[in-house]
Amino acid sequence: MSLSITVSMHTGVEVLGLNGRLDATGAGVLDTWAAEQSHIPMVFDITNVDYISSIGIRSLLKLDKALRATGQKPVFAGMTSSVRDILSITGLLEHWVLYTTVDEATGALAGDVASRPESGFMTPSGAVYQHSYGGAPLGLTLFDANDVGSDTLPISLTELGFAFGDGGFGPSGALADEAIGAFVATGELIAVGLPGGETDVLASIAPERTFAFVKWAARITGSGSHIYDLSRSVRIGSLQRDLMHFAATRGAETYLAVIHCTLNGQAAVVIGAKGIAGDRWLALVGSESQLEASPSDAQASLTALGEATQLTVTVLNTNTELSGLRIWFESNPAIRDGAEDRLQIDVAEPLHPSWELIVRSIFIDEARVRLTRLTGGFTASTFAADTYDRDGRRTLPTVLKISPYAITMREEQAYRLAVRPFILNNSTVLFGKAAHGDFAGLRYNFLGITGVESKLRPLEDIYLNGDIDQAIGIIEQTTENVLEPWYGQARIQPVQPFRDHDPRELFRTLPELGLDVLGIDPDTPKVYSDVLGRDVLNPYWFIKHRYDAQLDFTVDWPAGITHGDLNLNNILVDERLNLYVIDFSETRTRSVASDFARLEPIALLQWSRVSEPGDEERLLRTVAALLDGSVYSAPDSALLDGAEDRLYRALRLTAAVRRLAATRVGDDSNQAAYLLPLFQWMVPIVAFRGTEIARMRVSAIASGLVMERVLAALGIAAE
Repeated sequence: MSLSITVSMHTGVEVLGLNGRLDATGAGVLDTWAAEQSHIPMVFDITNVDYISSIGIRSLLKLDKALRATGQKPVFAGMTSSVRDILSITGLLEHWVLYTTVDEATGALAGDVASRPESGFMTPSGAVYQHSYGGAPLGLTLFDANDVGSDTLPISLTELGFAFGDGGFGPSGALADEAIGAFVATGELIAVGLPGGETDVLASIAPERTFAFVKWAARITGSGSHIYDLSRSVRIGSLQRDLMHFAATRGAETYLAVIHCTLNGQAAVVIGAKGIAGDRWLALVGSESQLEASPSDAQASLTALGEATQLTVTVLNTNTELSGLRIWFESNPAIRDGAEDRLQIDVAEPLHPSWELIVRSIFIDEARVRLTRLTGGFTASTFAADTYDRDGRRTLPTVLKISPYAITMREEQAYRLAVRPFILNNSTVLFGKAAHGDFAGLRYNFLGITGVESKLRPLEDIYLNGDIDQAIGIIEQTTENVLEPWYGQARIQPVQPFRDHDPRELFRTLPELGLDVLGIDPDTPKVYSDVLGRDVLNPYWFIKHRYDAQLDFTVDWPAGITHGDLNLNNILVDERLNLYVIDFSETRTRSVASDFARLEPIALLQWSRVSEPGDEERLLRTVAALLDGSVYSAPDSALLDGAEDRLYRALRLTAAVRRLAATRVGDDSNQAAYLLPLFQWMVPIVAFRGTEIARMRVSAIASGLVMERVLAALGIAAE
C-alpha cells in the first residue's frame, strides 16, 4: 500500500498520521509533503506504517531535523514489531521518544513541560543556550594499546563504531604506524588527520572485516541526556567554559560533548571532552547532507560519508569559531574498558599479524576462541577452534584453516563446486571466511556434532596410537561411503597424468634439494642403491630433464572428482566416530586411483621406523617388494612377519588402500594410474622439514623405482 498522510487534532495536539509503506516511493511522498508545509506536528503516528526502508528512515530524519530547528523534537506513537526491529538496528530507538498509543503521546506533551525547550540559560560567555532533554546517556568505551603492551591495536570499523582517538590504517600495523594521526570513525569509515594537514579516509562495505590500527580510541555510545542549541557563533575557548559550567552545575568535573555545527562554512561534527580521553577536541568536516545525525544514530545515517570526496579531520584550538551549534552533552559520562568487548584469542603460539585479523574477522560474534593446532599441513595451518559467546556459554566446535590467499580461494571454489553439491551431508559446511594481507582463512562447521563437548581428532592419531583395524575401517568408510558420490561417478575419459600429478606444483625445488640434502646430482640419469645392488632411475634427474616433455601425454583412465590430498590429518573423527573430511584446496577431476595412492607413502615412508640398525635397509626392501607385481594385488603376507609396529601398520594400510583402488580401477593396464600419484607424494619427502636423512634416502630410491614402473607401464622410454 502506498503512503498516505493525514494531519488531525487529538486532545488539543496536532498529530501527523502516516499510513502504508515508507519505502522509496513513500519517502518521496513524505518529502514532497514536508516541502510544502510551514510547520510540522510534533506527534508522528506510525501505527499503520507496515514497512520502512533506509530511504524512509532518511525522510524521517529530515522531518526530525526540521522540527528540532524550531526548538522542538518529534514524539512517535504506535509501532509494529518489524518497524521497531529496523529502528533498533539503526540505533534510532535511543534517539526518538516512543509511546505505545497516540493518547499516551499527546497526554505526555500536554503534561510534561520538561520535554519542551527552555530559554534563558545564561553561561559564563554570555551566550544563551536553548536546552532540552535528550535520550540515552552518552558513554565511552576506551581502547588502549599500552594496556596490552603493543604499539597499536587492530580494531575493526564495526568494533570502533562512532569513535575518536589516535590511529591509522594500512595493510599492517607497521605500515599504519607510518601515518598515525587523530581520527574520527563512524562505524563504516575512518578519517585520519595526518601531521601535514591532509586527511586520509578509508570507507568499507565490509566494516566488520576492515581494520584500523589505533594507539588509543574512545567509542561513543548513547545520545546524550541533555541537548543545548546555540544559534550564534562562539569560539572553542568560550564554549569549553560554558560546557564546564553545565557540568559543574551538576556536580561534575568531566564532560563529553558531540556537536553538529558549521565550521569555516562547512557542516561539521565536533567531539569535545574534558577530563577524559586527553581533553581532545576534534572536528570531522563534510557536507550538510552527510552530517545530519545525532550521536545515537551516527553509525546508520553517516553511511553517506563513505561516498565523500572531501572530508577533513581537524584538531581544534581555543580560537576556532563554530556557529549554528546543536550539542549532545553528558557530564561524568560512564566509561568502560574496551578489552571487555574484544575477542579473546587463546593460542599456544604467537599468531602472525595477518592471522590475528583473520581470526578477529571470522569469529566476530564470539567473545573467546581457543585455537589448538592440528598436526600436518604443508601449505596451511589448521586449528581446532573452541568458542564461547558473550555470556560465557560454549558454542559448537569448528575448525579454522589459514593458507596463502590463492590456495584458500582455490579451496573455497573447490568446496562450492565439488563438495557442497555431492557430499555435504557427510562432510563439512563452510561457516565463514576472511582475508588479510597474503593470507586467507576458512572456518568449517561440522554436521553431526553431538554437542559442545564433542572432540575432533585426526585419523592419524588413531592410526599411530590406536587400533589399526579401527583405523583401516575408518579409511574404508571414508572412501566407500563418505566420498562415494565422487568415486562412484568416475568414468573413462582422457587425462594428462603427468600434469595432474606434477610434484613441482607444491615443491618447486626438488632437484636442488636432492643435491643439497642427499648429494644426488640431478644431472645424472641413474643413482646406485647399495641395498638393491643396482642402478635406479634418478627421480631428480627425471624431474629436471624429462618431466616437462611428458606434460601433454594423454591416456584414457577412470577419472572423477578426487580430494587431491587425502592424508590422515584431513580426515577428522569425533568421539562417536563420525567422519569429517577437510582441506579441499587440491580437489578437482583426475585419476580416481589417486586418493588411494596418496595414503600409501604416508604410512610407508613418513611413519615407519628408521631409527634402529637395519631399519633403513628393511624399509627400502619392503618398498621394492611392494612394487614387484601388480599394485592392485595384495602384498605378500610374508612381509608382515617380524615387522616392527609402524611398518606392520603401514603394510596393513597399504593392503587396504590398494584393495580399495582395485575396486575403482581394477585393470592391470591402468597400474600407472596408481603409481604416478604414488611418485607425486613420495619424491617430495626430501623437502619435509625435520625428516630424518635415512627416510629421505629411502624415499629417493623408492621414487626412482616407482617412476621406472610408471614409464614401463605407459611405454615411455626412460632416457
